[in-house]
Amino acid sequence: MNRLRVLTGSTLTLLIVTQLMGCGDGQPATAPVTGVVNYQGTPVDGASVTFTPANGRPATGQTNANGEFTLTTFKPNDGAIVDDHVVTIAKVESAPPSTGEIGREPPKTTTAPPKSLIPKKYADPNTSNLKETVSSPGPNEFTFDLSD
Repeated sequence: MNRLRVLTGSTLTLLIVTQLMGCGDGQPATAPVTGVVNYQGTPVDGASVTFTPANGRPATGQTNANGEFTLTTFKPNDGAIVDDHVVTIAKVESAPPSTGEIGREPPKTTTAPPKSLIPKKYADPNTSNLKETVSSPGPNEFTFDLSD
């Protein structure tokens, strides 16, 4: 009878420990990532920055007026997955405001694709030639000086 209690207690303890170990969120480790994007020596405002690992979810961010960005993968500002990444950066011209008068004329739409304000090669993972490694604990601070 004692042997059964010990075996049952051990099994129960092992089950509880196994369950506690599995309580993680199941997401790969991330590390904070910040940086700056410049084009022809000038900070780029409103550029989309994407870090794409070989496996897993890409991290994204947008530059501010100083060209600074912070990446997000799963929750705001958590950074990027710890891994090697292909980096893409895109900045396109905003759509012009409607020229139609309210109540008189429907808004005019354009079918032309948005104009890229930095070389298109940086927006394509096959041609950007931008690669970075995100490590833990870091720091993971990157500067991208783009040119034609």
